Amino acid sequence: MIILMGVNETDLFSQAEQVVQICEQSHCSDSLVAQTEQQQADILRLRSELYPTYKDRMADTLDITVPPASIGAILEKIDEIARKYNTTIPAYGHLADGNLHGHILKEVAERGAMKDIKREIYIETLKLGGVITGEHGIGRVRIMTWT
Repeated sequence: MIILMGVNETDLFSQAEQVVQICEQSHCSDSLVAQTEQQQADILRLRSELYPTYKDRMADTLDITVPPASIGAILEKIDEIARKYNTTIPAYGHLADGNLHGHILKEVAERGAMKDIKREIYIETLKLGGVITGEHGIGRVRIMTWT
């Protein structure tokens, strides 16, 4: 989900068209531009319901931040790491800020791979000029869980 802000409706729709083109070029599965305030509210509700959807299946949630221009690169790295460990790592966040919340599932913790996955994601984040704690805290807990 990408939330755009602009001065006027024409600017917003122009920005939205550009985002849709980028998404389609990147082979995203679907693009939807909210046309009404109700559609905007519905889409925002979906975003707010992502966390509860995964909550019972999560072992940990990451809070990484990379430069916004590196969002695509870190998402690709997260997908590569997920494939390597035969899992899924759902990730969403505040992309304009470069902030992502990646969910490490309990199945990974049960297999003993959670620390390795976190370490690999953190290393890739740092390589891209990012940090391992973006919007939640100063990082002490994050550092202790992967060193």
